[in-house]
Amino acid sequence: MVAMTSKAMFIFSVLAAVSNPASAATNGTGNQALAAHVLAAQGADAASWMAKNGGPAHDKLMTMLKHVLPNVSDDAASGAVDTEIQYEASAFYQENVKLYAAHFSDAELNDLLTFYRSAGGRAWLAQSPLIVQERTANARQISIDVVRRMVNSACKGATVCN
Repeated sequence: MVAMTSKAMFIFSVLAAVSNPASAATNGTGNQALAAHVLAAQGADAASWMAKNGGPAHDKLMTMLKHVLPNVSDDAASGAVDTEIQYEASAFYQENVKLYAAHFSDAELNDLLTFYRSAGGRAWLAQSPLIVQERTANARQISIDVVRRMVNSACKGATVCN
């Protein structure tokens, strides 16, 4: 057993807390095989996730692990990180398959599959990361503007704001 510093225990307790959401209600009647096809069409299967995120995730986890456990060899740390990233990708995928099957009927899953295989669906998949990034930047700027206007409005005529 590896002795952990208080910093390491804190980091891992935060990760555990964030990684343990309440379970969702299940109302769908879809089958898991069809749900798996939808996820594959989205590029959300474990292999696709590993291809897109495995390297950056590995680098971040290696940095964190070496910071928390500086005396662990690079080979041991890399092996542990690789094993856990592969496990995590597979576990997330399997949970997503269950969620899709639980929340969508077969008909809805077929509709999703048709959409993701269509030109519009492929375009949506290609553009959605950029759209989310731009939407986040827009929301951040709007929030900054709102706070600025709110402070200016509250400070009109007030001596405390000068």
